[in-house]
Amino acid sequence: MGATAGSCRVGELKFFGIVSKNDVATSTSCTPSLKNGATLTDLSPVTYNASVTPTITSIVPRYGKVTGNE
Repeated sequence: MGATAGSCRVGELKFFGIVSKNDVATSTSCTPSLKNGATLTDLSPVTYNASVTPTITSIVPRYGKVTGNE
């Protein structure tokens, strides 16, 4: 147990699911859920904001061997 009353420690987490958006919105929110056995609890909403998210603009070299080491 944790050092503070009401606290606990989590030994293992598994993440399931992907949210995919096919639009031009630069910001979107979703509400993740926590499943404990048969009980499902909504957590605080998570917001994706494109202006603070890194974007890959290029990869160098563009081509390479399938075995790697390029």
